[in-house]
Amino acid sequence: MSTTILETDVTCPSVPLISSATLFSGKKLDKLKGNWEEWKDGIYPAACLSGLWAYMSGTSLCPDQPSEPQAHSNWIQNDEGVCALIYDTIEPSEQLAVAKFPKGAKDFWKALLQRHKKTGPVSQVYLIKDALGKCASVGDEYTKGLNDLFNMLERAWRMGDITLDLFKSIIALNYFSKANILNIQFDLQTCIDNATKNELSPLQTFKNLLRNDKKHKDNNVCTNCKKLGHTVQYCISPNGGMAGKTITKSKAQHMKDREAKNPKPTTSTSTNPTMITWTVKDESTGAMYPICMPEDAKPVQTHTLISVSLQTHTCIDNIDTMVYSTDDLERGEAVWGYSSAFMAIGEAPFTQAPTEAPVPPPAGTTGTSPPPHPDHTNLPPAEHICDWSTDDGCFHASIDWNVTSHQVDITAIIVKLLHQSQATPISTDTCPFYVDTRATAHISPDHTDFITLCPISAHTIKGVGGSFITAIGCGDIKLRISQGKYLIL
Repeated sequence: MSTTILETDVTCPSVPLISSATLFSGKKLDKLKGNWEEWKDGIYPAACLSGLWAYMSGTSLCPDQPSEPQAHSNWIQNDEGVCALIYDTIEPSEQLAVAKFPKGAKDFWKALLQRHKKTGPVSQVYLIKDALGKCASVGDEYTKGLNDLFNMLERAWRMGDITLDLFKSIIALNYFSKANILNIQFDLQTCIDNATKNELSPLQTFKNLLRNDKKHKDNNVCTNCKKLGHTVQYCISPNGGMAGKTITKSKAQHMKDREAKNPKPTTSTSTNPTMITWTVKDESTGAMYPICMPEDAKPVQTHTLISVSLQTHTCIDNIDTMVYSTDDLERGEAVWGYSSAFMAIGEAPFTQAPTEAPVPPPAGTTGTSPPPHPDHTNLPPAEHICDWSTDDGCFHASIDWNVTSHQVDITAIIVKLLHQSQATPISTDTCPFYVDTRATAHISPDHTDFITLCPISAHTIKGVGGSFITAIGCGDIKLRISQGKYLIL
């Protein structure tokens, strides 16, 4: 059975093709922002002026394809154009929520309408809260401001009935600060994640089980609130030792009191130790190198040190680049130390670093500038550092300092300053250099030297004459040797 094609379908189809549409200039639809009414008021005139609203509302009928193939084709293209218009004016979250590629404009509009018509009590509460929080400022148009407020209330009203519980929620949100609300949300999410699907047991049953459990570590019962897990000294209930305080503060005070009764040994100190620069000579090469140690640290053998610098210095307060121990940070203490490397003497020869000239004080100031940090670029490699699994839990250098060092006459040593004008600079971009430290471990006091850094439990590394440092992390150091070439230590 054949169907006759209408003659007007070729010259003047019943459904014209709409090739242009009025652009939408409003904000994109986002359920999190609750701007459905605002978006709908903007998309409606844009669709009507383009002749596309009938496709969205479903009042436009699709022509019969056998009798009006051209009109049918135009209708399909117009419907797809409406879908593209809607798709371009909503956020990606909305696109995923209602299906990325809807079957038609009518279904697209219906899906959005059902999604935003009832947004739930949470959006309703926040909408009313925002309306109550708006205030007029000098120079504002009062009529426009009131219209915006009334529109917000009308949107909230359409979301559902405004009940007493709703206003209680609004008052609660106004009572808490933004930080409190985030903490509450985090606690609620934690409780939800830890919730069980098993049948709940009565509270009295749980208390009886705790009371009968002889292996339970904390059987303290508060004489004030009659609850388990704490004593009256740390009770935050009325008439308790920490009434009005938070549970976090109560726990912190309990921990502080417990640590005061059982103090733990620590290598850190809260005062600024005075450091002294010692000069040591390597007998095998005759090279000299400086090393810093606390003033009160006594050398094991004084003849291993050849001299003591006349300059003493105290650790400066600028410790932003130092590496801290996580345990010390929790106690509010910093790991004080001087910014230089403590390294064991290796058997590989090394070159003596040139002595720097004294740094003059800045213009407009008096006095002398603090001594520069010891240059440790040419210090010997730390190849003789053993594992910390020793009796006292410390690193040790497997070298007899009494053999490798001896006392010398400091006045017989001649130190010449480096003349930069006589040196030929070599760019690492054209002439790469290679480093063989002959070491299995490298030490750096600056955490910015590391590309990866993992905290470890604090371990002491002993050095010359009773000097020591505390290792609190390990990682990789990236050393640039030329353009685009690096070594990982």
